[in-house]
Amino acid sequence: MKFKAAILREIKKPLVIDEISFENLNYGQVFLKIIETGICRSQIFEIDGLRGHDKWLPHLLGHEALAEVIDIGPGVTKVKVGEKVIATWIKSSGISAEPAKYKIGKQIINSGRVTTFSEFSICSEDRCVLIRNLDEYEVGAPLGCAIPTGYGLSLTLKDIKKANFIGILGLGGIGMSALLGIINETNANVGVIDIKKDRLEKALNLGAKYSFLPSSKKGLSEQIIEESGRLFDIVIECTGTINALNNSLSLIHDNGLVKFVTHPPYGNFLEIDPFELIKGKKIEGSWGGGIDPDKHLEYIASKVSRNQKFLDLFTSAYYKLENINQAIDAMKKMKTLRPIIRF
Repeated sequence: MKFKAAILREIKKPLVIDEISFENLNYGQVFLKIIETGICRSQIFEIDGLRGHDKWLPHLLGHEALAEVIDIGPGVTKVKVGEKVIATWIKSSGISAEPAKYKIGKQIINSGRVTTFSEFSICSEDRCVLIRNLDEYEVGAPLGCAIPTGYGLSLTLKDIKKANFIGILGLGGIGMSALLGIINETNANVGVIDIKKDRLEKALNLGAKYSFLPSSKKGLSEQIIEESGRLFDIVIECTGTINALNNSLSLIHDNGLVKFVTHPPYGNFLEIDPFELIKGKKIEGSWGGGIDPDKHLEYIASKVSRNQKFLDLFTSAYYKLENINQAIDAMKKMKTLRPIIRF
């Protein structure tokens, strides 16, 4: 079978649309028809060579999608033909199948256990999550990455339930999802920080109490204390930039926690004053919001689908596969929160 896919052939070059093919499904593989897929900053890092040496070129990309099961390989029992699923990079139950190998003529096109920038895709069973009544939730591809990575923290991070004042640093798809999770699942006041005024306004509209625009005239910690009277108990760092991560400890009090959910480019390292840690501050990472997709995704879908203001943030920029490079450019320039490719 042949179908169109967006292929990364060269680092720092546009993706190439071409027809790829495969022969058979192997053990634990699921053949999906992609309905829509989101573009994540992680893919932009891969395209721009910010994940280190890429030994898999040429290869496919994408790790969040709404899809329909077309066929299943040997051993697959989790999903059935005709069911709609969320394809996600966050590992769930099921077989961890070997990544598919596609072809263009005799050339091998590599992929991972989940790739979604194509009309169809072969994914590993453990990267497919079945959600009952998925159509009712009006939530699509971002359920595979941005939404659970952000919202999931409010379900899995124990300290978050005790916090009174939480900061969110960076208002992309993950940051906005973290905001909604905190609003829905805790009683904390939320302060949001971003370099884009329109995103701050949207966050306030969602329910944030304070907003802070970084200024060259006044430090962020000074702004936060001046406006709210205190520093944060917890900061959720969502920018993916090393400068923001390095400075995030200055935004919490001495018993506070920085939880970072994105990772900066390859080769960037934390530079922390050890005295900050001696005083009692903590910093730690999060892998996909700490969620169990089989347990948490349906609950998250049901909660976010009740907030139309939130849904509108993820349904404002649709593109065709042929225009995927325009979508990537729009995300790079922060013109859209989460570009969605619809098939």
